[in-house]
Amino acid sequence: MWGAIKHNLSNLTNFNGRDARQTFWYYVLFLVVIQYVLGLAITVPMMIEGFSSAFQAASSGVDSAALEQQMNTQMLAAMQDAIWIQIAIGSVGALLLVAAVVRRLHDSDHSGWWAVLPFALYAIVLARSPEVMRRAFEMAQAAETAAPSDALAMMKGQLAESVLGWVPYLLIIILGVLKSTPGPNRFGEAPVSY
Repeated sequence: MWGAIKHNLSNLTNFNGRDARQTFWYYVLFLVVIQYVLGLAITVPMMIEGFSSAFQAASSGVDSAALEQQMNTQMLAAMQDAIWIQIAIGSVGALLLVAAVVRRLHDSDHSGWWAVLPFALYAIVLARSPEVMRRAFEMAQAAETAAPSDALAMMKGQLAESVLGWVPYLLIIILGVLKSTPGPNRFGEAPVSY
């Protein structure tokens, strides 16, 4: 596993050659774990800060309406910060993965240009994230006073955004599990598995 991670980290800008499935998936696992840990390390302190200020306000005798307003304001600020952090982490993760996807495509005798599709979709998802988050927060506020049918109508638009967000991951999975071509192909010799 460590050999696969070292191989990919030392070939971040190498779009030539081939990577075996095992090498690719160990590296993907490494990136997912790193992104998850980074996300937790950044967002958990933000959440703790929000909860502690809410507990302080509640213990000081603030009425429930003011407390709810304060929590909503803090939650919105934390979510806005978290979405920008997630965009940064996601962008770096995508940049660290692109060459590995191209080499994985080469291993299945496909052009590396197919990698443009999931990464372009992912860029669109990341670019739309602040707007999607803003709309979700507005819907949550409106749903408190809206009729159930109105709240359901507001959520329908979010479904398409949610599905679009998963498409790049699904494409990476599909491209990553393509069958390797045995022996040499037009992109080079058979890759070494780590």
